Amino acid sequence: MKALGALAAVFTLCVLLAAPAHAQTPLQTPTPGATFSSEEACMRSGDALGSPPTCTTSGNGVWVAHFSNTYMPDSGPGASWFVGFFFIALLWGITPAVISGVVASTRGQSVFIAVLLGLFLGWIGLLIVVLAFKPNVVEEARGVASEILKPSTQTQSPQRGTSARLEELADLSRRGLITQEEYTTRRAAILEQI
Repeated sequence: MKALGALAAVFTLCVLLAAPAHAQTPLQTPTPGATFSSEEACMRSGDALGSPPTCTTSGNGVWVAHFSNTYMPDSGPGASWFVGFFFIALLWGITPAVISGVVASTRGQSVFIAVLLGLFLGWIGLLIVVLAFKPNVVEEARGVASEILKPSTQTQSPQRGTSARLEELADLSRRGLITQEEYTTRRAAILEQI
């Protein structure tokens, strides 16, 4: 739960970083050949653009503003949006791996495999870790299989013990706890004891 709270906090921080630092006002495109009554007014006409124009006078007191042809108004959302989007995408990709590792470590399972599933399969890998990695499933299956497959020490009749062992062996094979090769080998060994 703490890991999910931390991820939510980091996600919120990334969204805040992605927002522009200040509200942008729409830039006015310069009017070619705009005239002004003073040089100061002509120079201030470039304040909204971030660079002053070249002001010339014809000698009669009228000033004309000239802007360079390289003027390109800000047309994109800016780098802050890209950085924010990058961090959100990075979090979206890493979050399943982190949660998978935490789940696996609390269950005492392989953290490495869980993190790999989270990284390569993303949210589906997290579902596999949460739903398929049940605690001690492999150990329980091996324990049941070893009990069934070891020779019987009871003084039962050979026919009855053999049929019970063959049924248990077939059940293990149906449940997928042993491979077909193990099933064939063990079945042959049980039949040889008759």
